[in-house]
Formats: sequence, structure tokens, C-alpha cells
Amino acid sequence: MTQLIDPPASPETSYEESLDRWRTRHAAAGYPSDYGASLRDRREYRCIRNFVETLSPGSRILDLPCGTGRLTPLLQSRGLRVVGADCSRWMVEAARETWAKRPGIRPADVPTFEVRQAMATGYPDRSFDAVICNRLFHHFREPETRTAVLHELGRICRGPIMVSFFNSFALDALRIRLKHRLRGTVATDRIPIPMSAMLNDVRAAGLDVVAKQAVMWGLSPMWYLVVKHPQAAQVAAA
Repeated sequence: MTQLIDPPASPETSYEESLDRWRTRHAAAGYPSDYGASLRDRREYRCIRNFVETLSPGSRILDLPCGTGRLTPLLQSRGLRVVGADCSRWMVEAARETWAKRPGIRPADVPTFEVRQAMATGYPDRSFDAVICNRLFHHFREPETRTAVLHELGRICRGPIMVSFFNSFALDALRIRLKHRLRGTVATDRIPIPMSAMLNDVRAAGLDVVAKQAVMWGLSPMWYLVVKHPQAAQVAAA
């Protein structure tokens, strides 16, 4: 078994703050295990589905952070070999329990759920054909943190990586900034990031952006980037 190594981050970083926030039983108990019927949920689901439909059946995909496993049914329906990983053992246990309750599950369909950290996953190089990193980067204030996580995802993936972030160019992002300015506080969640800054982080991690997609352009701050290592095509063909 691969020994997991805690990433070299200080307690003051947003990375450590997010670990402390989500590695609790309470956080897992309140996290949704499925998508709702709201317009934003439907648009978010559609963005992810569009990405998944570009992948070949049988591809090995990592869902990190997987939370309580709400993306698992979509990934499994495409015939992908799914690994769900999260920093919280409570989230991982909830994901396993949610999947076990689904009707008609065959043993061959059971995904793998593991406790892993995004900055230091412990996976070997190029372990996955694709990676989805949904609803994580809006917790990270520092470019260094975002770059380190992107670099790690690029190391373990030989194909496309889909990452979400909160673009600062949106009405909801403006509301978030005004709220914290009036309160004199610093955002620790739903942190708006300028598109230019996120693109710089991607380049600093040695990756290329191959696609961009907004959940609700100009309204919701949530955007998706699909990124790849420049040598991904050569690696896949090898």
C-alpha cells in the first residue's frame, strides 16, 4: 500500500484550512449525494456530462474530491473505471454507502473509493486517463496552492483534466467580494479568482488549457477548464 505523505503546507494556507473544514463527520453529513433540480445544478451537471462524453468507455477516471459520490452514477453510466477520492474519510464512507444503496449493482460495477489529498495524492505517475476536480479550487486563495494541486493532477493523469473554479467576472462573485469588504473579512470559501490568474496557474503547473465552459455566463462564477499536459497526446500514443 502506498504511504500517504502530508503535503508541506503551513496551517495558515487555504489548503490546510480546507482540509480542516471538510475532514469532519458534520461536513460529510450535510454534503449532497446527488444533484438537485435547480437551474445551476442542471447547468453544472451538463458541463460535466459534456466532458465525460468525450472519454472512451473503459477509461480510468479519478474524481477528486469525490465528496459523497454524487458524480459516480454519471461516470459509471459512461462505462468508465471510476476511482473516487477525498481528503475526508467521512466523505469516502458516505460515498461507499450511497453507492451500495443503488439498486441492481453488480460487483463489477463497484467503484473504488479512497482517502487521498489533492496536493499529494500518492498515486503513481500517469495513473489515470482523465481526472475531474470539481468544486475544489474556489477554496484556494494562494496561486502557489492552486499551482501545486494542478501540478499534482498533471503528474498522475495522462489525458484531460477538468477543473472548476469561481471566475471573478460574475454577478455572484461581485456580491461575494462586496460582502467581505463590508464585513472586513477574508473569504475562506467561494473565493473568486480572475480568469487571467487561473490561466497563469495552469501555465505555471506546466499544463495547457484546451477548453473553457461557464455554468451560467456572467451570473454564476463557476467555470470549468479542461487542461492537459503538453505531452499528453504523445504519452497516449506511446
